[in-house]
Amino acid sequence: MTRTHVLIDTSIFLYILRVPGYENPTQEASIARCMTHLLESGAVLYLPLTTILETGNHIGHIPDGKKRRWAAQDFVHRIQEALDGKAPWHVAPFVKEEALKACLADFESYAIQKLGLGDVLLIKDAAKRLSEFAQARGENVCIWTLDATLRAHSPSRCPPPCR
Repeated sequence: MTRTHVLIDTSIFLYILRVPGYENPTQEASIARCMTHLLESGAVLYLPLTTILETGNHIGHIPDGKKRRWAAQDFVHRIQEALDGKAPWHVAPFVKEEALKACLADFESYAIQKLGLGDVLLIKDAAKRLSEFAQARGENVCIWTLDATLRAHSPSRCPPPCR
C-alpha cells in the first residue's frame, strides 16, 4: 500500500479549526470527509510552520474580540496537542537557514505566479520530503490546499476526496 504524506495548507487548517470568518458548511463537510479518508488510509499529516504562522495571523485579525480570544485559545490548544503527539498531525520541523535561503533565491519566480513566501516554503518542504524518503519507498507527498496555484506545485496529487 502506498502511503501519502500530506502537508496541510492554511486554507485547509482554517476550516479544520473553524476559525471565525471561514464558516462554510459545504467546505467544512468536504474537508471533514477528506480528513476521515486520509486518517483511515494511514496518511501522515504535517502542519508546516508557515501554516501555523499564517493561521495565527488570520486569528489575530478577527474583528470580534470574543471570537478572537476563543479562536486563539483553540488554536494554541490544537498546536500544543500536535507538539505533544496527541493530534492527527505532526508539526513539521522548523525551517533551517539553508532552506530559507533557497526559498528566497526562487521567490521572485514564484511571486510572479502570485505565490507568497509561505507558499514557497510549503512547496520546498514537500519537494524535500519527496526526495528524502517518500520517493525511495514509493510513497506520495502532497500539499492539501484550496489554492489551485499552490496545488499545481504539489509533488503528488492528494487522493480523492481531497482534490
